[in-house]
Amino acid sequence: MDVDTVERVFEAEGDEIHIIVAPKALASAKQTATRELAYLVSASRQAAGIEDQTAAATIKDVCDHFGVLDTNNFGGAITKLGGEGLRISGSGESRHLKINKVGYEKASEIVARVASGVAK
Repeated sequence: MDVDTVERVFEAEGDEIHIIVAPKALASAKQTATRELAYLVSASRQAAGIEDQTAAATIKDVCDHFGVLDTNNFGGAITKLGGEGLRISGSGESRHLKINKVGYEKASEIVARVASGVAK
């Protein structure tokens, strides 16, 4: 993936990575947008070496920022990601996500799509 595409989606600021796409670039369904953000947040933070695992609470904050947080279904959306390129450890508020090769591939597909501004 080229640098220009990555810079259309992410911005580094110190020890933080920000997702800088418009919310409308994400899926219109909240659960799908939550899944997309989980891949983007986990991939960016772990690839940058900020952390080895990403706290579900971090993803929840990003979902809230993008206006896609469904508090009643967030936990279920995260749980469903287990085995789909993400390993989920812990439970409840202490859950963490570890991305693997499949997860990075899924994140790459999402980056390519949202960088072009095409919602799914």
